[in-house]
Amino acid sequence: MKCGLRLRSLMFLVGTFGMADAAVAQPVPIDLGTLGGTYSFSRDVNDRGQVVGDGGTAGNAANHAFVWSATSGMVDLGTLGTSSRAFFVNDRGQVVGDSDTTVSSEPHAFVWTATSGMVDLGTLGGTFSSAHAVNEHGQVVGTSSTGVSAHAFSWTATGGMVDLTPGSFGSDALGVNDLGQVVGSNITTAGVTHAFLWTPTEGMVDLGTLGGVSYAIAINNSGEVIGHSQISPTGDFHAFSWTAANGMVDLGTLGGPSSGPSAINDQGQVVGTADVVSDSGPRPHAFLWTSADGMVDLGTLGGLLSSASAVNSSGHVVGVSLTAGNTSSRGFVWTPAEGMVELVPVGGRASSYAVGINNRGEVAGVSYNPGFPVPTANIRATMWRLVADAQQQLEDAIAVIASWNLRTLGTSLPAKLEIAREFEAAGATRQACQMLNSFLNEVRAQNGKQLTVDQATELTDRAIRIQHAIGC
Repeated sequence: MKCGLRLRSLMFLVGTFGMADAAVAQPVPIDLGTLGGTYSFSRDVNDRGQVVGDGGTAGNAANHAFVWSATSGMVDLGTLGTSSRAFFVNDRGQVVGDSDTTVSSEPHAFVWTATSGMVDLGTLGGTFSSAHAVNEHGQVVGTSSTGVSAHAFSWTATGGMVDLTPGSFGSDALGVNDLGQVVGSNITTAGVTHAFLWTPTEGMVDLGTLGGVSYAIAINNSGEVIGHSQISPTGDFHAFSWTAANGMVDLGTLGGPSSGPSAINDQGQVVGTADVVSDSGPRPHAFLWTSADGMVDLGTLGGLLSSASAVNSSGHVVGVSLTAGNTSSRGFVWTPAEGMVELVPVGGRASSYAVGINNRGEVAGVSYNPGFPVPTANIRATMWRLVADAQQQLEDAIAVIASWNLRTLGTSLPAKLEIAREFEAAGATRQACQMLNSFLNEVRAQNGKQLTVDQATELTDRAIRIQHAIGC
């Protein structure tokens, strides 16, 4: 599973299994193109390198959802009527979003697969629905009108759409993990919005608040929930983490009045935006929170503001920051070793932002020229590939083999790694993984023969780390 489900919108500025301390070179931007129109948006990326979003068709006549891959390029997912949007994709390639229908201009939630195409998930009796997330088992969550109010739903292929909060004054579901646990927010009988956790066994659980209203936005596979809550009935919002053992915990701020989370990974690392104190008042900065170190300011790219949107399993964080002079914004990737590295836009555009990062170190986002409103001709869905991790590890492994002065293996093993390196650089992940498997087979066959046990162990460990970095 890719890192924890996350909030899809940036908070401002828009008007890898690889080793956590591996160096990140300047990420390489890739223009993902359009569906024939002049604009496209990325909204999510999975661990297979598939990017989903939406963009204009020819003449910008309509807005259609798409899925992009290195092998197939940008594929139009069609609509249930005239327009559609894709919000999330799981590692099986199941895409969810919403689309208007042939009978109504109001959207219906959909799930799309390569075999079944776009499937209308219907509603809870009202006129609209929208899907926000899908887990690795194909369970979809979102919100739908009932005819009276909007309610959180869970949908499965066997059970259809189920109302998670019957009798509620209003609710929404934003996240679901692979255990089928759903999180969101619900208006209580007292008229106050509370974060909730829904499980197949316990049903609806009110997570409480830090003092005022609360909203849950994501849950990881350990059952750790994140969201934000007022610290008093009229107070500022703080990011929180909730677990069954500890309840709701205030994650604090960076010294200013407020904070809010965007994503959590399966290691419990939380990212988002929190206020710092400045002479001119509070300034939002991207943060990374861990149970060991608390909330850490990730800084900026030289400007006043930054925000984090996603984190992968290696603790690599992406988001957006104002640059020096505060006249444009750039996406960033942050790592413990390199700090904040700028994501250069494609095609000479001035600005960029990042919305997601997978466990292969591939970043999804958008390149654009600033303006208000942003000119649609300038907007391009973009991927940045953090190639240094796998490429550097492959080069290091080749150098290690050369230093051992092996006989026949001194030629055949480096040759396999060199071929894998070329495939990986070209984005041919499957072929690179196949070559690494061939390399591992030869290493295992020569263990205790032309390779000592220690040499075979080292090469095996290196190859497995490279496979993780590539995403095999």
